[in-house]
Amino acid sequence: MPGDELDDALISRSLFVDVNPDINQVLDRINSIKPNIQPNIPIDTKNQVVEFMVLLNEKYEIRFPINLRTFVHCLNVRIANDFKMKFGEQEIPAWQMLIKQYLIKK
Repeated sequence: MPGDELDDALISRSLFVDVNPDINQVLDRINSIKPNIQPNIPIDTKNQVVEFMVLLNEKYEIRFPINLRTFVHCLNVRIANDFKMKFGEQEIPAWQMLIKQYLIKK
C-alpha cells in the first residue's frame, strides 16, 4: 500500500519504508541475484525467461507487476515445459505459451 494511503497516526507511530520500485529497479535486482536463484539452472535459461517477461510487459497489459516471485514462477514453468507445440506450420516453445497465458490480462 502506498504511503499516501496510510493514516497519518499510523505513520507517526511506526517505521514506514515506502518500497515501490519501478520496472528497471526490479529487473536490476533480478539480474543481480539470478545466478543464486536455482543455481543448477543455466544462466542462459534464466536470461531467456527475463527477456521474455520484459517483452510481454512491453507489448501487453500484464496481470501483475514483474517481481522476483513472478520470475521464479516463470523460471519453473520454463524448466518444466521444455518442448515445442505445433500450431499449423509453426512450432512454438510450450513454456512461452504458458508464461504468456500466466502473465497477460485477458
